Amino acid sequence: CSLQALYLWHCSLNAQLLEVLCRHIKGNTSLTTLALSYNKIDDNSSIYLADMILRNKSLTKLHLGANSFTPTTAGYFGVALSKNNTLQFLDLSRNKLKSYGVWPIAISLMNNTVLRTIDLRYNSIDSSGAEMICELLSTNTSIYVMRLSGNIFDDNAINLIANVLKVNTTLKDIELNNVQMGSSGFISLCNALKSNTTLERISLSSNQFTSRSLSSFADLMKKNTPLQVFEMSDCSIDDNGCTFIAEGIMSNSNLIELDISKNLIRTKGAMMILDAMQGNYSLMKLDVNENPFIDPDG
Repeated sequence: CSLQALYLWHCSLNAQLLEVLCRHIKGNTSLTTLALSYNKIDDNSSIYLADMILRNKSLTKLHLGANSFTPTTAGYFGVALSKNNTLQFLDLSRNKLKSYGVWPIAISLMNNTVLRTIDLRYNSIDSSGAEMICELLSTNTSIYVMRLSGNIFDDNAINLIANVLKVNTTLKDIELNNVQMGSSGFISLCNALKSNTTLERISLSSNQFTSRSLSSFADLMKKNTPLQVFEMSDCSIDDNGCTFIAEGIMSNSNLIELDISKNLIRTKGAMMILDAMQGNYSLMKLDVNENPFIDPDG
């Protein structure tokens, strides 16, 4: 069989079907992508997945989002991942791993040199889990993309992540949308990224920080770091905040995409940003949709 990708989303896989599927995939040598998201797979059935992860030698992408995994499943996966040397993409988003579940997975990946992307969005991970994620980022040298949106962090957790980003030389893309970030966390991240030499994209949408804290964004832009994409959609940015965004745009020559959609920007703020763009020759995409200055009728 030369099948390379198998997508079985929303298929209501029960334990018996999953056991048969995993038994055959264990020895398969052609399949590289397996997607089993949205199947309500629970802890009792996940043991078959763990055994498959442990023994299969061809899979590079595994989608397991939106199932019913708890920290118990994370323990199974931790054992399996510690022996796996082929997976490059792992999606565990929208499960119930919580912080307890992060520990076995993070420990198993600390010395991993193959995994490139890990998706842990919407897993009810709190500050204690963020601490373990920071340990992983301090040790692992292969993860390029980390998705952490929708977890229950706070500014203390964000400060921990910021401290890691100061020295991390591997990560290229991090998502921290909707993680209860405030002004303190935003400022810490911007200050940390002044020293970072590898991050190319950061997404901080659906958080809340003050207009004044955007001065740290302006300072970051003046450093011309490797950052190419910065996303701040739905962050309550108003015209006062646009003063600092404009200042940053005017000073930067590396940023390619900026997302400030779904904010509170009116005509005054929009004009400041447009004026700043006259002196910018790198920005290729500016998303300003769903701001009050836009006429909904065109």
